Amino acid sequence: MRLRCPHCNHIARIRTSRRLSELTIEQTVQCINVDCCHTWVAITSAVRTIAPSINPNPKVFIARGGRTKSPDENQGALTFNTS
Repeated sequence: MRLRCPHCNHIARIRTSRRLSELTIEQTVQCINVDCCHTWVAITSAVRTIAPSINPNPKVFIARGGRTKSPDENQGALTFNTS
């Protein structure tokens, strides 16, 4: 996975990580640009299944779903629940 610094857009490296749950990892990330050196914490989570595992973990459930629209594609589209 390639991460980019939110400030200078250079490549960033994951320095440390720790598992918060079966589906979520917290990572300390550092920009490799010596003129920036921004360090931050990122969260990576499994949010939906595209192709199911051949060897699934019985303790894990990840909803099955296809591609979702990006925020740009959803811009201006409002959905109302009328029930």
